[in-house]
Amino acid sequence: MNNLVATLISFAYIILVIGISFVLYKKKVLSSESVRKMIHILVSFWVFILVYCYSSLYWALLGPVSFIFLNALAVYSGVGKELGMNDRKRDNGLIYYPFSVAVMTIFMYKDVLAPSSVVASTLIMGLGDGLAALVGKKIGKHKISIFSSVKSLEGSAVMAFIAFILLLAITELSLPAMILISLVLAAVEAITPLGLDNISVPLLSALLIEVFS
Repeated sequence: MNNLVATLISFAYIILVIGISFVLYKKKVLSSESVRKMIHILVSFWVFILVYCYSSLYWALLGPVSFIFLNALAVYSGVGKELGMNDRKRDNGLIYYPFSVAVMTIFMYKDVLAPSSVVASTLIMGLGDGLAALVGKKIGKHKISIFSSVKSLEGSAVMAFIAFILLLAITELSLPAMILISLVLAAVEAITPLGLDNISVPLLSALLIEVFS
């Protein structure tokens, strides 16, 4: 695919996701937390365009770098409040996520990370963290509070399960390696505070996948 076309499709997709989320929040179909995680999950699927549709590092970085600045603007200008985002410490995760994607993209083009590692790590953060938060909020009864991060055992179990399924589907790791990585990532996600799991989880995931490959 042409780099320009890939970029236009990328921005159109992100804008569509945010637009639909805005409408659902304003119509009170979804809570602010559900909207936040909906965006988190759906945006992660953009990684397929990032990894497989670009032929240039500079074009591939345009999306993540742009969203680092656009998300920072949304968080610190107060625009994010239109989607119910009022916790600046947590909202910083919106900035950390594209930063992590940008870092993994650079390593991929430098042949340090395999494309499958980037795809798996991005989806583990998007789907795993997103669904873990929704499940934890809905049925999480056993709380974990470490380093000012309050999570639930139920949510962490979902994180580990989603990570395992994605590793099974995308990578060629051994079964013990997939189980170990899934448990490690669930633990790291549970104890990482202030939205910093958007950095720790995907980057650690990519590293562990490469180590065990």
